Order: sequence, then C-alpha cells, then structure tokens
Amino acid sequence: MMIDAKIIINSICYYNNTFWTAVTIMESSNSEIILKELQDSVILSDEEIQPMTPPYQTDATLTQKVQITYQTLLRSARMRNRSLSLVNAYYLGQLIDAATTSPAQRTLQMATLTKHYCRTAI
Repeated sequence: MMIDAKIIINSICYYNNTFWTAVTIMESSNSEIILKELQDSVILSDEEIQPMTPPYQTDATLTQKVQITYQTLLRSARMRNRSLSLVNAYYLGQLIDAATTSPAQRTLQMATLTKHYCRTAI
C-alpha cells in the first residue's frame, strides 16, 4: 500500500532572527484520500444523496470485478467525469486491497492495470 504524507503547518513564529514552524505530518492511504475528495467535492442535502453502487455484479469472480471496474474507470476518465472517476478508483482500490487474499492474487490482479492506475487506486 502506498502512503502519502500530508504536512499541515500549525503555527509560524519568528525567534532569534529565524522563522520556526510547528507542523503535523499526517499519513493516509490513497483510498482514504479518494474518499475525502469525494466527500469534499459534493455538498448535497440528505434528500439528494443516492448511494453509489459498485460497477460490477456481486456474484462475479474477482478477476471479472477488477476488469469491469478498471474499464469503467477508464471510461469515466475519458468522459472527464471527476466524481465518477473517484468513485471507480475507490472501488478498484477496495477490490485489490481488501478482496485479494494472497500477495500472488494481488499481483495477478494488478497486472491488468497500468502503473498509473495501480498507484492511484491503491
């Protein structure tokens, strides 16, 4: 799993002819960042919110789920639909991260994706 570090500057002070900063370093996974982007990008009332369903059938095999989700992600990226791309990237990351049971199975599923989408989704 790739980890991104986010640095938050808490305060800046000037002491002894030098600027000093107090920072907080937060680490989060890409799926957490994607989920936060989704929450930040859409501000709706409770009546307007409709749950997003995964782009795959729940009874499909893992390989089929990954392929369908990846194709849906590529389609939403071509359409430049940012929200849908984030949703599809989230589902793809969840499939590869949570649904795989072994490192070999994870590697096999990641082999169908480009490096860019592997890094983005996971």
